[in-house]
Order: sequence, then structure tokens, then C-alpha cells
Amino acid sequence: MLQPHSPFIPAKAGIQAPKIIASVFRSWAPAFAGANGVWIAVFLLLANAVNAQPTAQDSLKPGDTITGKLRQVETRHPNGTLLRAWQIVSDAPKPLAKPDEFCDGPPKTFHLLVSKNPALEKRLRQLRGKTISIEAESFFCSETAWHIGDAVVGQWRLKP
Repeated sequence: MLQPHSPFIPAKAGIQAPKIIASVFRSWAPAFAGANGVWIAVFLLLANAVNAQPTAQDSLKPGDTITGKLRQVETRHPNGTLLRAWQIVSDAPKPLAKPDEFCDGPPKTFHLLVSKNPALEKRLRQLRGKTISIEAESFFCSETAWHIGDAVVGQWRLKP
């Protein structure tokens, strides 16, 4: 009489009933024994990437370029004063390299300070609605209702 036999369960001498293995993984694990180490390594690499802190390249520091759509915003201060501001809506928000207690995450909108410069105002009006790039020399997260956006760029230069 033939004994029932599974290639994954070693046969014992004598008469025996076939064993049913409840876990599919346990029955197929020997076939993937070499891959287990690879799967663990992949899992650890993914977990490390998810928990990784931003590097200096992933953060915004003085002299970096901010790129995004230029818009002119009109709003009102809580005291009723009309505010007009130029803003860049960033394509790729990055956290500030220097921690700022007023940040609620990477700034997406940047308020460009433009002080009574008619030539610059004219140039910005021509670029309204277009994607532009600036070199930001000084910036900080918005602190008051006078700041229109997530961050304020005090010193900057329009890039060609």
C-alpha cells in the first residue's frame, strides 16, 4: 500500500496519516529561503527611507532657488487695511534649513517683499501667472497678519 507523501513533509517510517499544513507561507518558505534575506533588506531600506530626516540638499537655505507660479494677491488685514502682495506658489516645497518656530511644515507660498521699485513692479506684472525662479537670500516663516503666505522672502533676485 502506498503512503500519502508531500514533498514538503519528510516521510516517516511506518503507517501515518498525511499532515495538513495550515500556513501556505510555512509550506512554501523552504522554496524562498534564499529570498528571505533579500526581503528583510528591502523592508529595512524602505523603512529607513520613510523615516529619513531631510538632508541639507532637501532643505531651503540662503542662496537657493525657489521656483513656482507668480501671482498677485489681494486680501485684508484683520484691522481692515487692504494688502497687496506678490507671491510665488512653489512647485517643490522644502523645509527651511534653519528651524523656524513659525513654520507648520515646508512653506508652499512665498511672499516676495517689493519695496517701491517701479521697474521691478512692471516686470512682475508682465510675469504674473507664469512660472518664475528667484534666488532667495533671506527668508523666514510668516509671523504676522501682514505676511501674505507661508513664508516671507525679504531679499531676493529674479533669475533669468
